[in-house]
Amino acid sequence: DENRHNPYLLDEAIHYRAVFTVELPPSCRDEVMLPPTFDWQDPVNNGRVSYQLERRENGRVQITVSADLPPGFYPADKFRDLVYIHERLARPDCRLLLLQQTAEKANELSPAAK
Repeated sequence: DENRHNPYLLDEAIHYRAVFTVELPPSCRDEVMLPPTFDWQDPVNNGRVSYQLERRENGRVQITVSADLPPGFYPADKFRDLVYIHERLARPDCRLLLLQQTAEKANELSPAAK
């Protein structure tokens, strides 16, 4: 429930880091949709959650998700901030890479081209 009346205790620190590297096939170097990047600064306990995307050479895309939240109390009126970042990370666009084949490869695979 996001409507709290009492403070919320985060009794243990959260330190999380995950790095995902996706190598795009040569036929799909045209990205249509990649996850959005964002940084969230904890307004209460000076923590941070980050979702970064970096295009690398050779058709690689690297996604880095990190969270550093210290233990502490969140006043009831600030609990919504934690709910927001949880919902933000759970959105489908944070885990979706939509690719399109290059025109050259699409023509090669098309039945009409044969």
